[in-house]
Amino acid sequence: MPLAALVDRFEAERCGGRANYNLRSMLARCQAEAGCQVLGELTPAVISRTQAAMQAEGRPATTIRGYLQHLRAALQWAHDMQLIEEVPLMRLPKARGGSKMRSRPITGEEFDRLLLAVPKVKRQPLPWLRLINVLYWGGLRIGEAARLTQAWGGGFQIDLDHRPPVFNISQQKNGQVQQVPVAPELVGYLRDQVVLPSSGRLLRGLPRRVDSLVKGVAAIGARAGIIVNAQGKTVTAHDLRRSFATRWARELKPVELCTLMRHRDISTTMDYYIHLDVRDLGERLAQVARNSECTKVAPPPNEV
Repeated sequence: MPLAALVDRFEAERCGGRANYNLRSMLARCQAEAGCQVLGELTPAVISRTQAAMQAEGRPATTIRGYLQHLRAALQWAHDMQLIEEVPLMRLPKARGGSKMRSRPITGEEFDRLLLAVPKVKRQPLPWLRLINVLYWGGLRIGEAARLTQAWGGGFQIDLDHRPPVFNISQQKNGQVQQVPVAPELVGYLRDQVVLPSSGRLLRGLPRRVDSLVKGVAAIGARAGIIVNAQGKTVTAHDLRRSFATRWARELKPVELCTLMRHRDISTTMDYYIHLDVRDLGERLAQVARNSECTKVAPPPNEV
């Protein structure tokens, strides 16, 4: 089976018709490294060679691991459909110890700089300004923001008339509809700044492909010159979601933040999305000390 045919079937039958860009990217790398074109050529040696090339480029272990997980899921599905006899062996790299965050959240001043960079990159800046605001104030993944609608049918609906306003998320793997509160900042932005269409996508005038949206926001971040890690990476769409999580981590309990971020495992929230610097923690300690009787202690006696 050609790899292109595998992707088409996997997306149609396993992904509900949505494009799996991580799988596409990984297969493209395998083709570039080893020239493989058909499913039978995806051997453990090819996958290992591709993985090594990505590591040599300095790609983070978490990024490589994510690509390999998508590839393994597709190959496991192919095995279940009797398209291949066995799933090729692949070794998923382990993340290094310590924080697993690949970049830091951005500050409010940096967010303003990001917005100012939009007209310098995009001829029609308004749709991109709206996208960046929705990502930053709503904490959505970029694919979710692209599908956001006020009407049922898109899989990701916002109901501003509900009390409190909620996201209604269908097309879950378990077949259920999940309701998650909408952050007040996003509610205020949408009501004050956006004329909301009653049907169809809420954010219009943007490319439909998620990878095009990712590249567009990355180009804006590069133009703004906002560096978010020691390797010189500039801000991307997912850093806006990380910034959302960090802001709310100061106000919510971990289990509440996990629900708001829609993570299945609270360790994902804690390891990848929360960053409290020394100033944040110091201010929080001072606030607690001012409001709590249990932290008040008697001054030490004078030395004789």
